[in-house]
Amino acid sequence: MIFHLLCMLLLLASVGGCAAQPPAAGVTIQVPPPSGADDDAPSIQDAIDRCHAAGGGRVVLPAGAVFTSGPLRLRSGVELHLAKTALLRVNLDRSVWPAKGRSYLVSAEDAENIAITGPGTIDGQGRQLMAKLGDHIHKPGPWRPGIVGLLRCRRVRMQDLVIRDGPHWTVHFIGCDGVLAERLTIRNDRRIPNCDGIDPDHCRNVVIRNCDIEAGDDCIVIKNTRPYADLGPTENIRVENCDLKSTSAALKIGTESVSDFRNIVFDRCRIRDSSRGIQLRDEGTVENVVFSNMTVETRLFYEAWWGRAEPIHVSAFARKADGKLGQIRNVRFENIEARSENGVYLSGCDGSRPEGIAFDRVRVRIDKWTDWPGGQHDRRPCAMEGLVPHPTAGFYCAQAESVSLRNCRVCWAGRPQQHDGAALDVAAIGRLTVEGFEGNARR
Repeated sequence: MIFHLLCMLLLLASVGGCAAQPPAAGVTIQVPPPSGADDDAPSIQDAIDRCHAAGGGRVVLPAGAVFTSGPLRLRSGVELHLAKTALLRVNLDRSVWPAKGRSYLVSAEDAENIAITGPGTIDGQGRQLMAKLGDHIHKPGPWRPGIVGLLRCRRVRMQDLVIRDGPHWTVHFIGCDGVLAERLTIRNDRRIPNCDGIDPDHCRNVVIRNCDIEAGDDCIVIKNTRPYADLGPTENIRVENCDLKSTSAALKIGTESVSDFRNIVFDRCRIRDSSRGIQLRDEGTVENVVFSNMTVETRLFYEAWWGRAEPIHVSAFARKADGKLGQIRNVRFENIEARSENGVYLSGCDGSRPEGIAFDRVRVRIDKWTDWPGGQHDRRPCAMEGLVPHPTAGFYCAQAESVSLRNCRVCWAGRPQQHDGAALDVAAIGRLTVEGFEGNARR
């Protein structure tokens, strides 16, 4: 509890000091209704540029208008506002987009005091960019843009938007400082790979709250990707009161991570119908993290998607055979209620053994309600075999230095399954503390 409170106080102080503010009051420029041109980006960009040149203010896409646009560049001091019933959709004509590199519908670079607000809607038209539509997963086409990509920006605000059918990462903050993302509704096709919801990448002082996200990939994933390694660690992040559904992990720290993560709090989130609930892993060191006051529902699904219904998944495995591994330490899971088709999974390896992992009042109810097979550990992404047969345990803990379970509980529901196992399955733990644990083996 003391560790939790310290993290909370640290985040409130650091994030509050750099919180995103609205652009200074200035001009308001309304973009003219679409003229029927093939691409509306020139008229929208002209309004953004004029607003910036006038000292900042608001650019408004008017109610009821439907704009089809290629890439837009947001400028310092400008708020791009989509009025109610306004629609901004991705232009599917490849010729209006850059020939190389990752593209975003709305981008900014080295800007400050910027905002993108609703209640209007952005449509990524993701399903139109898939080469093959399958029952459980879509095959991406040769090109697909992200929706929002902001690089090295300060004091950023995204509020009250609806974003639907994203073809790739939906909201990507890269090396940003002072970000507020709240009341965003993201509705992506859950069969599209890589259509993450929100990705803070090498960022500092970020608040994500009151968002409602459905995504085929991770809903909210904290990253430190290799192309931006010079932008440093990700730290001082707070995620609270979000509703999440994912075909992969609802909340995740890591993968594609070359820098460290520290001082991160996830609180009061509700996870449903996901392949993984909470995941930590990969190359950068992860430390001082709290997950608290959550409900988690995870189910088995098509095995091409990572995750085998683990409500909590903490792992330290190399992604490539020669890959570097960081450390995972001082991570707390507190007051979490889970209903799942698998149990909690924690495992390190010889080169990286998690330490200071605490489960406090984590209650796991293992049930079976899908027809997909269970009885597997999923270690993906990793250089070793990813899917490994193993009896289902309420808590599986292996290859770690120090782990504590206090007032945790495992119960079993539904008909017994052939792969049901122990309530607590432990191997190669340096120091294990168990207090007030409730649960019995199913078989």
